[in-house]
Amino acid sequence: MFHHINISDIHGVAYGDPYNFYQDELVEIIEYILDNEVDLITIAGDLFHTIYKADSLEINVMMKFMHQLITAASTKDAAVRLIRGTDSHDYDQLQLFDNYETDDWCDVKIIEKPTNEEFPNGLVFKYLPEEYTEDYNEYKKDNLIDDVDVVVFHGLVEGALKYAEGKQHKEVVLGVDDLYNCMRLYTVGGHIHTRTFITDDIWYSGSFSAKDYNDANEKKGFDHIVINDAQKDYEIKFIENENAPKFITKDLSEDFMISSKDTIRARLLSISKDKREKEHIRIDVDSSNLNQKQKDTLSFLQVKFRTIFDFKVYKDEIDTEDKVIKKKVEKANRILDKDVPIEDKIESELKEYKDKFELTDDDIDINKIKDLIDKKN
Repeated sequence: MFHHINISDIHGVAYGDPYNFYQDELVEIIEYILDNEVDLITIAGDLFHTIYKADSLEINVMMKFMHQLITAASTKDAAVRLIRGTDSHDYDQLQLFDNYETDDWCDVKIIEKPTNEEFPNGLVFKYLPEEYTEDYNEYKKDNLIDDVDVVVFHGLVEGALKYAEGKQHKEVVLGVDDLYNCMRLYTVGGHIHTRTFITDDIWYSGSFSAKDYNDANEKKGFDHIVINDAQKDYEIKFIENENAPKFITKDLSEDFMISSKDTIRARLLSISKDKREKEHIRIDVDSSNLNQKQKDTLSFLQVKFRTIFDFKVYKDEIDTEDKVIKKKVEKANRILDKDVPIEDKIESELKEYKDKFELTDDDIDINKIKDLIDKKN
């Protein structure tokens, strides 16, 4: 058996106190390594979140964590491979660990270009850091024609582009068929923070921890993949980071449309009583269809619960626009429909503009409309 641990998108200490992140979450990785069989640890990019000053607390904490991880790996005779991620995150900061590459007591390599590695049991791994090129065919010819067992990458795969919508990306987009032509077992990587299976054998481990509401309602952690190198198959064990902050969203749009202030307040009190430590809860409300009284209720409760919940008040512009278009189409079809009597069409129009032109029910009387039409004819 060959035990491969893949951790991706740790993102250093993106938010909060660096030492608390280390003590509450990162230490769990070290303890897991010490308690389990391990042959290879890959960090699939974005170990860091941004570029830090060399003497910053963030760098000190990550140096301490990596030293402990490498030390724990060495007690298992396990290899550690650091794969360069996105330029704006890792930059050249992986070089902070290049002294470990020459130390005899550990097996560490920093992967900054596509690299193949064969292990003593015959398994061949391919490491693909994030790369930027306009000629994918050339990239494929150089890097995706080898016959390897496992691919570990940082970047994008076909099928994952929807998770990068709205973001500019110039990195290589790996083809699914190209990966299958290259690998014998599986491909696992980093970059997409949501744990995502593109196919059964190609997936993203997801980010190790939760940073904001983009990670809402998701489990975080890393993968422990056990390869049966005799039978050439594998099993994935997802190891949850149970100490990760929990970001939870609750859409109460309907409550604000149909419930009283006291009822909604009671609902929010109930949610707050169940709220646990390290849980962040955001209340989402679509205000598109709220009347003034309902908007006043929303404003009141936002202030009342401001120290307990985050609020996201939004207007469903796309949905509202679709409704307007649909309404105009229905109106046009009704006007053009020869089977609808003209007096009904006029009545419908008058009702639509009743308030605007201060019309009374008597003004819109159907019989009165018919009489006017008859006189016209």
